[in-house]
Amino acid sequence: MTNITDKIDNASTLSAEEFNSHNNELEQLVVESGQTLDLATVDQLRKAVSTFSRAMYCQDSSGTANVLTLSRPNSLTDINEYYDGMAVTFSTSNTNTGAATATVSGLASKQVRTIGDVAISAGDIKAGKLYTLVYFSSLNSGAGAFALLSQTDTALEINYATGKTTPIGADKLGIWDSVSSTLKSLSFTDLWTQLTSLYVGMTENQTIAGNKSFTGNLLQTGAGTFGFGTGSGGTVTQATSKSTGVTLNKDSGQITMNAAALASGATVSFAMSNTRIAASDTVEPTILDTSVTSTSNYQCWATVRNGTLSFNLKNNTAGSLSEAVVINFNIIKGATA
Repeated sequence: MTNITDKIDNASTLSAEEFNSHNNELEQLVVESGQTLDLATVDQLRKAVSTFSRAMYCQDSSGTANVLTLSRPNSLTDINEYYDGMAVTFSTSNTNTGAATATVSGLASKQVRTIGDVAISAGDIKAGKLYTLVYFSSLNSGAGAFALLSQTDTALEINYATGKTTPIGADKLGIWDSVSSTLKSLSFTDLWTQLTSLYVGMTENQTIAGNKSFTGNLLQTGAGTFGFGTGSGGTVTQATSKSTGVTLNKDSGQITMNAAALASGATVSFAMSNTRIAASDTVEPTILDTSVTSTSNYQCWATVRNGTLSFNLKNNTAGSLSEAVVINFNIIKGATA
């Protein structure tokens, strides 16, 4: 086609060849848009321009799950080269089973990759759905590849899908994997496993790791136990006498005292080193009933300071007692501000 702008002002002559050249290109535009030239139809050029200006839609004729062979329908002229940003919308009758490639208009085969530039996974392309491929020469380490965009109807499918109010463990949610930059699925079983460290069910037994702080009242109603469980307690035994110090870095536990004699009316004291105790904490010791003849024979109390508990045991009877008294203790955390 030549520039004929200066040939329409009578300054020069428009040749038949120049005139026919322009008409031939216009006719070719109409024909390649899938129309048959018709003198009586006056909007064929408009239809042709409209056809070529629409997003390029291709059909897959491969019949193979992981090899897309895409071409334009209705005898539309195929492209002759890939270019950055070229978008191709397509549908296929196959669901991919792994990494896939695509070729458009018989050009070179290119990998189909995610927008994070990694190979797509099985099921990323599903039969009967509409997808868009966008070509970029920088993808696949500069070899050029198609980036697969999401299904065009995903949002609508979710919006109009049948609701389910009681999901089971095998049900899945879609999530974006920030490590691989791909779309992944998360089962409700795995989701629940992750949430158990953050959420305590109101009607189920739960094990919670880590520190938890509550603002407001924490109230137990009905039958139940409030206290320390396995792992938070320990035991220790005095080695030499009833005044021998011990060490036990636990919030709860038992101390077995030495069975040395304790005179009538006498009081013995011993220290327990414990990194769990603070000066603002409270400890209420109790004597294990089965370790003595009678708990009324003794009086037991404790004093605290940072890192140390001091226990005191008094013989209330008129005679000497030689018993390995067992003292239970629990530390209740306190605060001064």
